[in-house]
Amino acid sequence: THRRDGQLPSLREIAGMVNYGPLIAIDLIYGAAVAVGLVLFVVPGILAFIWLGLAAPVVEIEHRGIREAFVRSARLVRGKFFVLAAVLIPIEIVGDALTELATGLAHDLLGGSLWAEWLADVLSNLAFTPFYAVAAVLLTVDRIREKGGGVELHSKPLP
Repeated sequence: THRRDGQLPSLREIAGMVNYGPLIAIDLIYGAAVAVGLVLFVVPGILAFIWLGLAAPVVEIEHRGIREAFVRSARLVRGKFFVLAAVLIPIEIVGDALTELATGLAHDLLGGSLWAEWLADVLSNLAFTPFYAVAAVLLTVDRIREKGGGVELHSKPLP
């Protein structure tokens, strides 16, 4: 989102930079792995949440495939599991709590309609998910650099 030729990129340009297919696949696989892990005994879900949590940023930053991104995520987490957990878990818990609060408020104010709760859920996720995403990207960039890799982002920062 850095300036190019003195202009900030448009939302269309930013949207065009995203590799949607692999990100959707990673989101579905990651969500399923965490959900199954939570159902199994909670701990496997937490482990999956952290070990696989950097896969989406890896796809965008390092241009890897889906399987490679999950493997790379686990490698990047190695040695810093508790640091990543200390950052990502509280953000997820707070975001989920605020989403539940918004959904509950929508239910109370607008009635128990599916549409009201769906809208509240979508809007609250749009508001709170970027906090998790920014943390995951910054942690990924930090881990890539610590592991001796170079990070090339889509645009160059201002001088």
